[in-house]
Amino acid sequence: MPIVLSVIGISGKIQTGHFTWKPAVLYLGLTLLLVFFGFSLYYANFEEFYGASSNSSSHDLKILFYNYFLHGLRILLFITLILGGYFAFKKSGRKIPKWVIFAGTGLLFIILIGVFVIRSKYSQNYSLFLTAFALSIIIVQIMRNRKNLLSIQNLVLYLYVLFLFINPFGSNTGLLKAASLFLLLPFVLSFQNLKPDKYWLLILIVLLPFSFIEKLSGTYEDDGIPLLNTTLTIPALHPVKTTKTRAAFLEKINSEIRELKKNNVEVYFYGDKSHIFHYLYPGTNLNINSFFQPIDELVYYPKIEQIINKKQRVAIFIIQSYPGNETRMQHIVGDELLNDGFKKIKTESFDYYLRIKTKKISRINTDYTDQK
Repeated sequence: MPIVLSVIGISGKIQTGHFTWKPAVLYLGLTLLLVFFGFSLYYANFEEFYGASSNSSSHDLKILFYNYFLHGLRILLFITLILGGYFAFKKSGRKIPKWVIFAGTGLLFIILIGVFVIRSKYSQNYSLFLTAFALSIIIVQIMRNRKNLLSIQNLVLYLYVLFLFINPFGSNTGLLKAASLFLLLPFVLSFQNLKPDKYWLLILIVLLPFSFIEKLSGTYEDDGIPLLNTTLTIPALHPVKTTKTRAAFLEKINSEIRELKKNNVEVYFYGDKSHIFHYLYPGTNLNINSFFQPIDELVYYPKIEQIINKKQRVAIFIIQSYPGNETRMQHIVGDELLNDGFKKIKTESFDYYLRIKTKKISRINTDYTDQK
């Protein structure tokens, strides 16, 4: 917001010789009003807003800046390769036949994108390559306009670059979200006296089929789109599709929860992949708002104890991974639950922890341990 305010004011100074602060103040007032209105619709009170914003260990500053640094290095590497190819492409046109240049450049980017860009976890390299591609085009355009670095055309480019990095600011995914602003690049370039450039067009042509491959195979936290052929029957998730294995996993947990609730057992979920169950069963998050919920340390166990110590009948499902993507790590949280009187209930698809204190329903406890 401060950046946009400054640009509004300074652009008036450049165009008319006077700072235009009235539009800037109007922008500030409307923005604050809309933000306040949006949050008031989502959160009932300030305490609820504060609770959703606190305890986010996944957004630790060291982790954030480490991710920014690693992604920044990758973007810098991609920019170096793209700009290196650009200047080589321009110079070689004078000595080498055009078809050789196009074929060689196309082959180079096919190898680069095919080996280093697509099929990375969560499409990381693909997203970073799009950001680097946008920045490379902007760098070349600014170089062409270097005689007047403070022109309106360049100011638009500077503002776009700033928004590229403001968009992912504070995200624990590093700089990946910067790629979402790639869609605005054609609009931004429409303000420029841009000459058609065959080099950029060649990269886009090479990138297009790889983009389809990435889209089909890079689904977040699931298999590729062709394998998502089973529609979930849980009303809150219908008509979402997933794999047959994961659909069965969700259905079996849903069935187990119904049985537990019939026996007046209160159910909670914990673990890195427990968030979908917090959505399906509100009030089951143990008052833990962190995105990451580790099982190999007890950082959140005091909060778990605050909940379970007040309960007579309680079950805790620890969901650390999805079927087909299991991770092995020391289960310290599970061991601590066992020490607190829980029993580990094993099923064919998942495990959970159950504790029933009263004698009146001891038969339920026995039934679960015997049947599972």
